[in-house]
Amino acid sequence: MEQVINLSPVKSANLSGAKQTYLLCDSEGFANAAEPLAYNSHSDASWVGRMGKEESIRCIRQGDLSGVSKSDQFMAKLEDQIFVGTGYKNIYDVVGAIPSVPAYIAGVPECMRRRHRVATESSPLAICVDLTSSGGIDANHVMTRGTAILALVRLLSSIRPIELYANVALGRQGFACEIVCKIETAPLDLARAAHILTHPSVSRGLGYAICQQRFRSGGHWPFDLIDTHRRTARESLMRILPCQDLLYMPPVFARDNAINNPVQWIKTMLKQYGGPSVVLEESR
Repeated sequence: MEQVINLSPVKSANLSGAKQTYLLCDSEGFANAAEPLAYNSHSDASWVGRMGKEESIRCIRQGDLSGVSKSDQFMAKLEDQIFVGTGYKNIYDVVGAIPSVPAYIAGVPECMRRRHRVATESSPLAICVDLTSSGGIDANHVMTRGTAILALVRLLSSIRPIELYANVALGRQGFACEIVCKIETAPLDLARAAHILTHPSVSRGLGYAICQQRFRSGGHWPFDLIDTHRRTARESLMRILPCQDLLYMPPVFARDNAINNPVQWIKTMLKQYGGPSVVLEESR
């Protein structure tokens, strides 16, 4: 899947005459777009997490679970603090407390009604993770933030319907380019989500290459204005993504709570976006 969309920036960006290009794709489309391009490697291999182009593309296509274990650790620390509110609904089964007489007469095996506890329903939530990062951000910090986000996504997906996107955004004065990659969540494609969200080779090696080589974005922040990008990115993404509620996670910064206090950050985000069914308690 691949779709190119050209738009003018949102009015709140106050950038008259500027242009914005989006490449919408799925994980396979992302890999296909990056494959013919030169890898955007750095003189220091640690900048892309010491992973080459071919291996990163292979992990996007086949998945890689390397980033899952750390997110498991974050989730384990929250197990005794998260409670999902429940309600009841009547379902038909072969056993139950009350018979459905018409179903019984018709010979339907599931002719008994019983009350079944279910999680409180919540509206769908779209999550878009901006993987763009300053050259001054260490690759390990990118990975730590990514694993915290992966843990949050896994917890939210067990609570409410979600859609998941990862984006990479670069630009120059008067222009912005964003690669927006959809990750399957029905069910959650854990192996691909783990690699795309946690490994810096995806954004820095492949995503930057697509922006710079295919769309001539330059190597700066969108519009060469990081504050404008942070302020308007969610509004811009709402124009192209089929969602009513969007959680946009802006580019990582050095004092990001997802890096410095990931467990508390996950709890805060769950409280805000988990829906009415989520109850958090302090650990004893």
